[in-house]
Amino acid sequence: MRSMTRLFALILVLSLALAGCAFAEEAAPAAAGDAAPTAAEETASPNDILAAMEVYKWFVMEPLEVDESVPSPDGTMYLVKDETLRQASAMQLRLDTFFSTEISQSLWAWGAYQNVDGLLYGYRAEDSPLARPVDPSIVEIAYKVVSQTYKKRVYNAVLYDTADGSTVYEFVSEYIGGRWIFTEFPFIW
Repeated sequence: MRSMTRLFALILVLSLALAGCAFAEEAAPAAAGDAAPTAAEETASPNDILAAMEVYKWFVMEPLEVDESVPSPDGTMYLVKDETLRQASAMQLRLDTFFSTEISQSLWAWGAYQNVDGLLYGYRAEDSPLARPVDPSIVEIAYKVVSQTYKKRVYNAVLYDTADGSTVYEFVSEYIGGRWIFTEFPFIW
């Protein structure tokens, strides 16, 4: 009888150990550097979209202010005035804060800015082919988190306007390389 009790106890201990290993393996992140976010990093907020939208708009609708006394070598653009973004690498770092590599590359491709010897040059607002105001028909935008896991967030933004009523847009943010970045980001202003 005593041997049966020991055998049962040994089986129980081994079962618990194996279950613990299986759980740890299932919960483990896929790659180094992609560790599960901490509680502080898990807090999702639609303000994430607004902050990213602000950076995005510098490329597609409202260029940064430039110093007209410092033209680019070809004379078509001028040095960006904002000293925190004057270096092209600083702008790239700002983009990397919010967006995937693919989105960042697509923004640079718009041609709103030039990197000349590491400095960032842009158009004057009145010369920019991309400058435009916020759509005046937009009356409200409502944001909400519709799903969230420890590696992915999906937001919806409902845009209410005077022309079409309402339209729903979806934004996706993923935890990649130790940070949350947007991998899908429709610009809706």
